[in-house]
Amino acid sequence: MSSCGTATAVSVPCMFSGMPRVDYDEQLASHREGLLDIAKRAGYQVTWIDNNSGCKGACDRVEQYQIPENLKKKWCKDGECYDDILIDSLKQYLATIAKDDDRPRLIVLHQVGSHGPAYYKRAPEAYQPFKPTCDTNAIQGCSQTELLNSYDNTIVYTDHVLSQMINTLKEISKYQTGLWYLSDHGESTGEHGLYLHGSPYAIAPSQQTHVPMIMWFSESWKQHNLAQVNCLSQQTKQKLSQDNLFPSLLSLLDVKTQVVNNKLDMLSQCK
Repeated sequence: MSSCGTATAVSVPCMFSGMPRVDYDEQLASHREGLLDIAKRAGYQVTWIDNNSGCKGACDRVEQYQIPENLKKKWCKDGECYDDILIDSLKQYLATIAKDDDRPRLIVLHQVGSHGPAYYKRAPEAYQPFKPTCDTNAIQGCSQTELLNSYDNTIVYTDHVLSQMINTLKEISKYQTGLWYLSDHGESTGEHGLYLHGSPYAIAPSQQTHVPMIMWFSESWKQHNLAQVNCLSQQTKQKLSQDNLFPSLLSLLDVKTQVVNNKLDMLSQCK
């Protein structure tokens, strides 16, 4: 999948704006309803839980969950928090939902993930199988092996985080649950002498614009929406982009709106 930008400040508001990358306008996007606003207006309880640098305007008009201090003490050090804090926050948030509250919910968990240059701070020691590592922000001074080991450790940890998120959702019998994981941008780790991200899109290497995407659905969701799941499974080899997020997620949520470009709806291929 290709990203809308090469930095969080561009990709996050862009992917939730409903505007394709080639037409994205930051000012215009900030003055119109985005994906989360539309879902909220359709009756969803929309909640943003953040362990990064904020939602860049994408969640300004929906609930922003305040991570409890006890979790910050558990998972944070020197202003940096491991993404396990999102798992515990999700569990605590779900525990606050009243038994008679049957509103559908859309929860966005914003990870710090593999954000550089401090890759060595992104994964606890237990999730750092690759050694030696680059234990500094001055990554240009590390060997390529050390740098890649540190980056790969962040991927190992992200696998753990996603696994725990899915396990948490599996335990919920009240809802048909699903998870859509999507990185906002890629990362250069020394290829062609480039590091980190944020290069101008027109000249950015694929390492900064090619991003992973994973979808998971509970057995209950599959039973009630088998056609959707089958449709999506047929598109695993298609070239997709973050432009597909806005119409496809609204389609999964069964939210109808005239501002959707149906050609970008991944489910429209089977309708």
